[in-house]
Amino acid sequence: MSTSLEKLGNWYWKYERHLSSLGLISGFLFDIFTLTRVDKPLENVWIGFHIFVAAVAIIFLNLYEEGRLKAKVPGRAHFWWTFVIQFAFGGLFSVYLVFYSRSAHFFSSWPFLLLLFLNFLANERLRDKYTRASFQATMLFLSILFYAIYIVPIFVGTISSRVFLMSGIISLALMGGFVLLLMTLSPQRMRQEKWIIIPAVLLSYLLITILYFSHLIPPIPLSLKDAGVYHSITRDSTSGNYLVTEEVVDNLSWYEYFFPNNSIKLVPGESAYVFSSIFAPTKFSAGIVHRWQRYDPDKKLWTTESIVPLQIFGGRDNGFRTYSYKSNLASGRWRVKVETAEGQVIGRLDFVAEPTSYTPLLQEVSK
Repeated sequence: MSTSLEKLGNWYWKYERHLSSLGLISGFLFDIFTLTRVDKPLENVWIGFHIFVAAVAIIFLNLYEEGRLKAKVPGRAHFWWTFVIQFAFGGLFSVYLVFYSRSAHFFSSWPFLLLLFLNFLANERLRDKYTRASFQATMLFLSILFYAIYIVPIFVGTISSRVFLMSGIISLALMGGFVLLLMTLSPQRMRQEKWIIIPAVLLSYLLITILYFSHLIPPIPLSLKDAGVYHSITRDSTSGNYLVTEEVVDNLSWYEYFFPNNSIKLVPGESAYVFSSIFAPTKFSAGIVHRWQRYDPDKKLWTTESIVPLQIFGGRDNGFRTYSYKSNLASGRWRVKVETAEGQVIGRLDFVAEPTSYTPLLQEVSK
């Protein structure tokens, strides 16, 4: 039995790097298909547990590095504490990447998504950096901050810059308490490391704050579930559903099912209606806007034609449904940006307005 375990251990050490990469990819794919709603209590408790495990492992690793913990096999003890830290952070950044991606419009939030992805990769590729308390603390702070950015709005029931600043203050306070605890338990290591940890944490917070007020962070926990441009939208008083009229399109190519060419044929004086369905957590409310923009081919830029304020309420799995409309659209390229009241992009619908002398064949669809 011991021989079998020894062989298994030797096999693991030989292929440890490959197994780690496989686990990283498998865990990310698992999160994509199993994580449902950002406000699910069980999932958020699990995320909080990962943060707690990472914090405890960091404490024990620093106690071991300072010589206050004994181990039968010193090298292996160091490996296992590092492994626990890496495993916890890997799970956290995988979840964050899934949740924030769902709330993001890629072209509006790609710098932040790239930062999340790089943190996800850094956790895998920079294992040797976990020997430094400053690297451990920075990763822990980012984990706490990314969690607070969406969990605090869920508890407060709305999203705003004030709520974001509250999330940052809570994260800094928790991290400050953790650093004080490390300084008490591991004073020798922290005597020098604290002068790296404090600036690293503050610079990380400053970077995320700049990204937020630059509207580069997705407006999590909101996410756009559905959007479309239609000839009319009415509310069915019996079912409560929205009835939209869309153009009948025959003989679609296979790729058009995945990459539809949004266009709407409008007779003179006809209005175009844009429908949006936005997910928000239960007991959540927020102001949003539909920003109607037209592309000016001469100036080669998008100009805002109108801004329609709307209100959404949370709880529905498929999102809170609302719409806006605009009359007398000029022909050409249009887009409607669905934004928070402070300008964060929840999603965007691009379409082409085409003038026509007759109303095309229409069909009614329930939303």
